[in-house]
Amino acid sequence: MAVDVLAPLRRALSWWNSQEEGKKQTRIAIVALIVAIIALVPIVNDWLASPEEELAKLGYKKTYEDFWRSISNKHTEAVNLFMQAKLRLEPEHFGHLFDDRIFNVDIFNVLFKGNSIDEQHCPTDIKSLKLYKFVAPNPEKLLALRRVCNKPAVVASIRSIRIAEQERITEAVAKNQGRPERVKACVNKYQSEKQKLIKDAIQFDLLGHTTYTEYQCILAHLNTEFLLGGGQLLVNSDQAFLAIIRQCCDEYDPPQQPGDSGIRAADDAIAILGG
Repeated sequence: MAVDVLAPLRRALSWWNSQEEGKKQTRIAIVALIVAIIALVPIVNDWLASPEEELAKLGYKKTYEDFWRSISNKHTEAVNLFMQAKLRLEPEHFGHLFDDRIFNVDIFNVLFKGNSIDEQHCPTDIKSLKLYKFVAPNPEKLLALRRVCNKPAVVASIRSIRIAEQERITEAVAKNQGRPERVKACVNKYQSEKQKLIKDAIQFDLLGHTTYTEYQCILAHLNTEFLLGGGQLLVNSDQAFLAIIRQCCDEYDPPQQPGDSGIRAADDAIAILGG
């Protein structure tokens, strides 16, 4: 029986080759891993990039002006980045979100979810309540507004401001009723001080005051008449003198405006919010 004297050598070579193949596969795996890591670098960099860096790529700076520009442009990606940068909408711009040229449901939702707008932005002063009635005819705008403002605290604030407006109207009506007597008393008071008023008016410095009291209003008008050459007329004519007094008495006790538009706006807002 023949003995294969080369068998041990062949087995040794086979083992060596198997080891080399294993090293080769390991090297290939390492190279593949390195390539994958290199490929991931841009992705990781983007993931780690700050909102400011991402905004810069889109042509924005982290300023309120650019924040509002992204809203006006309906640029959802940029607005999302501004939310990450923690920018909040200024309360005076809340109403502008519902302008036909600006309103966008997606942008509004991004602002809401990003805590850029909340119930603190909701109009609760008498002059801004008209926003609710303005928004009401548009279902999408109304839904968006209610999402933010249909809160007990907002409705309570509007109810409170309605009470204050009603009190203002009541006071205005009462004040108007007594106005003719007050104006007449004002005229009579200054009419009896004609000589003193004329003396003080001649010495009055028109440029020395930025605002006038009722008394200074009379002095200023009298002084102007003297400068324009009507001084003798004022001295000799009670009619011209009284005209100046009446003008200032009227001006410093003006008629009140008790209109109820504020009450109606408050009622509309409460109804629209379901209060």
